[in-house]
Amino acid sequence: MKRMDREKVIKGLETCSQKTVLYVCGQCPYNNDDSDTYDCTQALSEDALALLKEQEWIPVSERLPRSMANKVLVYLRHEDLVDQIGYGHYEKFQGQEMWYDLETHEQFSKRGYTVTHWMPLPLSPDGSRLALS
Repeated sequence: MKRMDREKVIKGLETCSQKTVLYVCGQCPYNNDDSDTYDCTQALSEDALALLKEQEWIPVSERLPRSMANKVLVYLRHEDLVDQIGYGHYEKFQGQEMWYDLETHEQFSKRGYTVTHWMPLPLSPDGSRLALS
């Protein structure tokens, strides 16, 4: 699934919410037709749904981060301790799947934690991607 252009989705939703006037559709970023009668709702709805799904916790049993360079939020389970949220990095090396803590640079499993869910890092307040070291 392609990463959604958040600004395009927001502009499309704002434009559609003002559809009391016909010409507004011409200002919609989803309008790829020169006429004012183009119905952009299906494409906009699909992109808005995909954008919402990017903000949900993803079970590791369903999908893993695409790239080993991805730094993500992780949901951690421990059999004896309280569940936690951390910053993680997924890696597959010589057939082994490993999750690393970005703060301590050690595997979560070495401290007894299992990563059950993950999600992409949120955008910063100015809309840019957050970068963790």
